[in-house]
Amino acid sequence: MAIQSLSGSSQFAGLKNQYKPGPNAGVLLNIGFKGFSIQPEISYSAKGEILPVQDYAAGGIDYPVERNNAELDYFEESVNVLYHAPISKNVYLQLGGGPYFGQGVSISITSGPEKEPASFSDDRAFAYHYKSDDYGINLIGGVMIKKTVFVNLQYGLGLANISNNTFPADNIKNRVISLSVGYLFNN
Repeated sequence: MAIQSLSGSSQFAGLKNQYKPGPNAGVLLNIGFKGFSIQPEISYSAKGEILPVQDYAAGGIDYPVERNNAELDYFEESVNVLYHAPISKNVYLQLGGGPYFGQGVSISITSGPEKEPASFSDDRAFAYHYKSDDYGINLIGGVMIKKTVFVNLQYGLGLANISNNTFPADNIKNRVISLSVGYLFNN
C-alpha cells in the first residue's frame, strides 16, 4: 500500500496537492552478507495525486478548479542496500535505500466526473502530458523477523521532472510513501 503525490511547480501555481492512496506490489531478490543485503526489485507502483476543489489566479483572473484525480502507473526497477542491526535474537532493524528507475505504463486523469485526455507523451491532442521515464532515490526503514518476514516503510523521492507540458514553469516530480510487508523464501 502506498500514498503518493506530485510535487513541484506548474502553471497552476498555488494548487495544494493531496496524497492519494494506491497499490504497490513487487518481487525482490535478497542477497545477504554480514549485516547487509542487496535487494534488486521489480515492482508495480501506482502514483499520482488528488487536487482538491479550489480557485487559482492566472493573469489576474480567478479560475475555479474542480477536484482532479491523477493516476500514473509505473513498472519500476530498483536496487536497494539495507543494513540489518540486531534488536533481539530474531528481530533486525533495517535501514537503507538506493536508486530506482520507472517506466510509465498507463495514465488516467479525472476532473470532477469527467475523464480528461492524458498520455505519457508530448502529443498535443492530450490535455495532460507526462514523461514516461521516472527515476529517483528510495529511503527505507523497517524490521525483519527471523530473516524471513519484513515490514518496511519506504519513501520514494522522485528526481525526474515528469511534466511534458509546453509551460516552461512546469517541474513536477513523484513523491511516494509506501508500507511493504513481505516474505523472503530460502533466505
